[in-house]
Amino acid sequence: MKKIILSTLLCLIITSCATILKKKTYELSVSSDVSGSKVKIYDSIYPLPANVVVERSKEDLNLIWLTSDSIQKDYLVKTSPNSTFLFANLLGFHFIPVTYGIDFTNQKRFYYGKEIFLSSQDTTYTIFPPIREKGVKIANYFKREFLRTPGDMNLVISIPSINGFNMDTKQHGVRVQTGVFGFRTGFDYYYYREDKYFNVSLAFSSGRLLFSDEKLNTYYLSLTDNKILHRLNVGYGLNYSINRWKFEEFDEDEPDPWNGEKSIIHAVGLIGNCYLNFNRIISAGVIYKPTFLQVYPETKFQYEHLISIDFQIKIPIKKNK
Repeated sequence: MKKIILSTLLCLIITSCATILKKKTYELSVSSDVSGSKVKIYDSIYPLPANVVVERSKEDLNLIWLTSDSIQKDYLVKTSPNSTFLFANLLGFHFIPVTYGIDFTNQKRFYYGKEIFLSSQDTTYTIFPPIREKGVKIANYFKREFLRTPGDMNLVISIPSINGFNMDTKQHGVRVQTGVFGFRTGFDYYYYREDKYFNVSLAFSSGRLLFSDEKLNTYYLSLTDNKILHRLNVGYGLNYSINRWKFEEFDEDEPDPWNGEKSIIHAVGLIGNCYLNFNRIISAGVIYKPTFLQVYPETKFQYEHLISIDFQIKIPIKKNK
């Protein structure tokens, strides 16, 4: 028991990387394109270029660039989590909540970047470290919205490329299989708001793998209400499905008693989707289609589902000005 406790503590100590590996201070390289200029950090002035010892802190860093006796430019260097804190802790993935929690208790997880270059052509006086700058770019990417005018309509064509089935059969219970290929087409209609639309679609998805004896597929009609959340589209609604299972033997030299058996079941349920819009036309996402009530050949409650990775295009067919 003691060995287990000691091993666990050792893992936690080793994987709390920012706390262990980083010092409270580090050298920040500062340079400029103006000869003879200086920089003031904290209460000290340094001729440039210079390596300045700065303290890691959650607070932003004030920096004053002195380009002559009478001209100065005030910069704000934004603080940012460093790469050791963000990524190295992932090595101890079993203890991630604890290791990140340990690093959250101190300020060694922050930095201001490794180097700063001050240019006479600067038009902005806020400096972002590389990690935070990339984070800002990513955040700005996901802030983009592709809104439409109420009354607009799109023709939607998509290919559910990877399809995971959990399907009931009358003879042999639940079958689980993942296949490729499918086709879906439908229409979007933007009703009273620019960020809301209905979609009605007809789809086919296949769950047959190469050289598999079992053939699973589904045909379904879906109706969803969808919301635009920046680059994401999230939808929910209802589906009516016709699920088909058939056993077709490839190896005819060793006949299987299941050969030729098939099952057709009609069912109703829910459907949900989430898409990332690359632009106004192309997007990719996931479809989750569970059914709960079988209505043919008998009526009973039975859970089934289809999960698809889908790639779609939207072609405008009606635009309101």
